[in-house]
Amino acid sequence: MRIERLTLENFGIFRGKHSVDFSKLKFFLIKGPTGAGKSTLIDAIIFGLYGKVPRHGNLEAGRIRDMVITKGERSAKVTLDFTFNGNRYRAEWLLSKNLTDVRLTKNGYRLRVNVKSMEKVIAQELGIDYKNFIKTICIPQGRFSEILSTKGENVEMLLKLFGIEEKLQELRDRVKEELERIKARLNQVEGRLIQLGDKNYELLEEKEGELKSLKAKREELEEKKRELENRVDVYKKRKELEEELKKLESERGSLESSKEEIRKKEEELKLLERLLPFKGDWERLVKVKREKLLKEGELKKLKGLVREEKSKEELSKYLERLKDELSILTAKEGSVKRYRELRKELQDLEKKLKVIEERKKKLEEEIEEN
Repeated sequence: MRIERLTLENFGIFRGKHSVDFSKLKFFLIKGPTGAGKSTLIDAIIFGLYGKVPRHGNLEAGRIRDMVITKGERSAKVTLDFTFNGNRYRAEWLLSKNLTDVRLTKNGYRLRVNVKSMEKVIAQELGIDYKNFIKTICIPQGRFSEILSTKGENVEMLLKLFGIEEKLQELRDRVKEELERIKARLNQVEGRLIQLGDKNYELLEEKEGELKSLKAKREELEEKKRELENRVDVYKKRKELEEELKKLESERGSLESSKEEIRKKEEELKLLERLLPFKGDWERLVKVKREKLLKEGELKKLKGLVREEKSKEELSKYLERLKDELSILTAKEGSVKRYRELRKELQDLEKKLKVIEERKKKLEEEIEEN
């Protein structure tokens, strides 16, 4: 069952007309300070169904109208809309000083009902009477502890309402079957033990001895396994050291070749260094010659005369010779620079060779230890 809407008019503390729409709510909580009317809403829902209010001694509607009509008012009205099993119901109660009337519709059709038969008709429609409704579905304030101590027919009603009666019986049957199966198996085991007698204990002692022997053998094998693993690790490490040593030997051979080449370059550079002090004088001489030639060229242009073809040829040859000598000196100057670079490279290589020698010595010591 689902409550859709509750409409009150002059019921309890709710003076005037009030309506609560529950249709859009899945879960809800009625909350408020003391005296706000929380319990009155619950009373109105129960009254709308059965025409009774638990707090007023479960009297019929005609006998409690003076108790539920708001003080100072002459009449009250309660309308409850609810659904159950796909059907829509509306219960309407009208209370006045001298009259109590009720009307019940199902899917828009009016059912034959009056104040006295209302409780019975609702019990037939919903499958639960007023007594069980207030003990299981809508528990009045201060009476929740009763449901925790419910026994007998009330327990059966709870199981039926929550849909677990059949599942509980199925569980009982399964437990019973399992218990019988275990008892049968236990009887078989007991019979087998009686047949074995003392032989069973002798066999057990024998197997325990075998188990101890197997455990000792297992420990021995595990110790051998650990020893072999250590040897494998040492072998792998030795192989790695040997590979590294081969690489170092190869690098050392390359360095030795480079060292011989650098030595030859160094001898050439030493020769160039001895010629280097004369570079400045030679450059000044070339410069003077060039200036002289330029002036002579200008003079020849101004005069437009060429006196001696032989002198011109000799001067050209001399100029060419100076250019060649200058080129040689420039090349030697580059060689000096390259010499310095090679010398620095040689020093670096010698340092690297020294490091390799030390690493080789260390690796050889480790290989000998392993």
